[in-house]
Formats: sequence, structure tokens, C-alpha cells
Amino acid sequence: TDPIAGLDVILDRIPPSKTIARTETDFNGDYIFNYLPNGVYVVSIEVNGLITDTLYKVTVTGSDTLFSDLDYCIDTAKQIFGCHPTLTSQKSINKFNGEISPNPFQNNLNISNSEIIDQITIYNILGEKFIEEKVNSTQLQINTSTLSNGVYILYIQQGKSTYRSKIIKR
Repeated sequence: TDPIAGLDVILDRIPPSKTIARTETDFNGDYIFNYLPNGVYVVSIEVNGLITDTLYKVTVTGSDTLFSDLDYCIDTAKQIFGCHPTLTSQKSINKFNGEISPNPFQNNLNISNSEIIDQITIYNILGEKFIEEKVNSTQLQINTSTLSNGVYILYIQQGKSTYRSKIIKR
């Protein structure tokens, strides 16, 4: 997650899609666009060698408006995507040490651990909750047939500890 300095930030006004400004993230990972007229905009981040993905659709109302520091996440091997505060605001989340298989998955995801799992939650990369299940088991199988292909974040709650893992549906 941010801060990452030196990323290209593109601002497009829609409709029609027209690039009206470019900037780079500073050493804090922030970026600013000043004096925007009312309208609907799309903010995209670009990294050499990676796919450019739309991060946010932003509606600006009022004059001399500026916005900055919309959170973003980067999978340095594959893609860039927006991070919802749900995914970035919890600083004490650890990587899950149990087994999650298969990953990438298709219609089912299996989770097992030596300790009891209390709850699982699956979010897309925009922070929208798709699956939430209360559990009281060391092993479970989740039906993921309703999920679209893409990257998701799996949260696993065990007692007072929360674990996070990136999962991919293909």
C-alpha cells in the first residue's frame, strides 16, 4: 500500500473520457489536483510494466476544489488497484499461516488451520464485502461460485487475532 513515490497519476474527465492532468506521487505517496471545475473524474495510477487500472470515480462540486491521497494498492507482479479503507485502516493484521487452497480458486475455497476459525470475510479490492461467514471449525469449504474472476482479500478471525490473505478467482 502507499506511500510509494514516483508513480504516474492520471486525471480523466468524463464524459467523454479526456485526460486533463498528470502528476506523480510525492515521497509521502500523495498527489494533488488543484482548481478542478465541477464534474466527474476518474483517477488512474500507472507503473511501468504493469496494467493501469481505474482507481476511483470522483465527483467534484464547488469551485477551486482539490483532492489528494486516495489510497491505492499495488501487486508489484500483476496490477494496481484501489484500496478501500476497510483494507488499509487495520494496521495490526498478519498473514495467515494456515492453509488456503487452491489459490487461484474457481468455485470452492478450502481453509484449514490448527486453531479454530471464528469468522471469514471476503472483500473485493474496492472494499465491497462479498462473503461473510461465522465459523467454529478448523476446516471449512467456501462456495465461491458467485464471485467474478479477480483479486480478493480474505480476512480470517481467530479469537482476538485477524489474518489477511490475497486470493485470486480464475
